[in-house]
Amino acid sequence: MSSWRKRGSGFEFKVSNRKLLGPNGRSRTFDTKEEGQRWADYMEHLLRQGIVHDDLQGGGTSSVKRKVTINELADEYVRTVSISRMDEQVLPRALKEIGETDKDDITYDWAESWVADMKRTKNRAPGTIRSYVGATSRLLNWSYRKQYIVENPLAHLPLKYSQYTEEDEVAVRDIGGERKDEHARETRLEPEWEETIRKVLNGEHKPEDKQRSLELPYKEEKQLIFELALETGMRLSEIYTIEYQQIDLPKRTVFLEKTKNGRKRQVPLSSVALESLKTFLSARKFKRGEQIFTEWREELKERAPKTDKQLKQCRERVTSRLSKFFSRVFDHAGCPEFRYHDLRHELTSRLYERTTMTDLEIASITGHTDMKMLQRYANLRAATTVEKMW
Repeated sequence: MSSWRKRGSGFEFKVSNRKLLGPNGRSRTFDTKEEGQRWADYMEHLLRQGIVHDDLQGGGTSSVKRKVTINELADEYVRTVSISRMDEQVLPRALKEIGETDKDDITYDWAESWVADMKRTKNRAPGTIRSYVGATSRLLNWSYRKQYIVENPLAHLPLKYSQYTEEDEVAVRDIGGERKDEHARETRLEPEWEETIRKVLNGEHKPEDKQRSLELPYKEEKQLIFELALETGMRLSEIYTIEYQQIDLPKRTVFLEKTKNGRKRQVPLSSVALESLKTFLSARKFKRGEQIFTEWREELKERAPKTDKQLKQCRERVTSRLSKFFSRVFDHAGCPEFRYHDLRHELTSRLYERTTMTDLEIASITGHTDMKMLQRYANLRAATTVEKMW
């Protein structure tokens, strides 16, 4: 950061960087403001790369270069850029592996080596590898635009970089692992499962192999969460953090300010979801800005988060508790292999099976940003496609 002031007939410019220059920074006086600004801009450009020019050291002809790591780039990135909720979760995990890498070592060979390590040493699934690379690539794109690095090599990885090759398969077999292939979950909500899950949530079903029925704190709220997930495709954290003013019953919508991918979204309500919300809200009184789900409201009251990091930790705790709760619900209903996130897959499948909406219209409901993610549902419209053939 630089600043200037008029000093006599000249202009004094000061460059600050606490890490490299200490608390007082360095300053020089110039005859013209333009000359001083050019000097300050150049000094800042070097400092961002960890270079302290001799002008800032008080003499000498050489520049001293300090190691700048990916962790340090990430510190400024997350502090100055509003990143998606997914990147908030994934980026710290990636940084545990590559955070100490010097920015000058970020080359294409480094990128290939990291991907190979994730397959051959960590034995990660292709989807996990892509999420790590995607979050890191967005950080490096930002670093490139800020001129901290000369390029983002992750952007040049080949199309199927996350897929296991024969060499990867041999290497991972040596550590006792196995080849991980792309397998999209295809679990559907069978009609009898749905019926039994509703009974469990209503306290009407106790499996023979269980000693007692499932405890149901805030039963009506859990029923509504299930209904909204199945009827709107909203993610778990998008649902339980809903505030009263986000709901517009006359327009049949719920407005999501912050989503997993960081984009705002207006979610339309089906007739079933609308009636469920009407019934739930009519039995209670909420004020504008008030959270409608007790679990989230009490978490905020108890923790009183003051920073984004603390708020993120609150979300993680509540998400974990609710995920475990629904896992127990599905276990009691006799479908332990079913997961909460499968409700989102079920809604997307139903939209393709039961409506003539376009991919773009469906994506506007579900919040998918990559249209390729919806290609897996194309087979659900095979009959409709046949009708269009000559």
